Amino acid sequence: MTRNDWPSALATSIAEQVRRYRKDRGLSAQQLADACTALGMETSRSAIANFESGRRPTISVAELLIFAHALRVPPLLLVVPVGADQSVQLAPGVATSAWDAAQWFAGLGRDAGDNPIRLFQRHDRFVSEYEFAARRSAGARSMLQDADGDRREAHAATAHAADQAARLAEEVIDEIRDDIRALGLTPPALPAELAHLP
Repeated sequence: MTRNDWPSALATSIAEQVRRYRKDRGLSAQQLADACTALGMETSRSAIANFESGRRPTISVAELLIFAHALRVPPLLLVVPVGADQSVQLAPGVATSAWDAAQWFAGLGRDAGDNPIRLFQRHDRFVSEYEFAARRSAGARSMLQDADGDRREAHAATAHAADQAARLAEEVIDEIRDDIRALGLTPPALPAELAHLP
């Protein structure tokens, strides 16, 4: 594939995924066009038919996003057909597996370097860990009400361990939020129970 062929080959691959997801969803080209228009981007049936057939070998970022939204599929899967192709051309002459391409595109691959996506992903993971530990602690404490003897001790130990896990997750979340701010970015919103964190 030459450098000049790569953009149209990429558009063709995206068109194949648009057509595949459209058919999987049981939509006609007109229904997809209507859905795109309802979402705020005027689109015609002929524009979709021309794109899917290759008569129009380009796609804008706005079109990619509106197609993904209308088809209820992550935009990444229109660009990188994970599970559908063995190899993807990331650039002219740069081929890799679809899964590696998806990881790179999402900023999560081995070669993604140091990027904010990893920090935000880690933030989400520790917020989830905090929420799980808090629920576990609350559940164990509610079981303490009716427990006696060994069961009471077991529930108390579970609540204590869950409280420690929640505190540790909270400390890590606080550190990650500092790291995000150090990059000049705004940390994501927190659930109400963590609203006391800066």
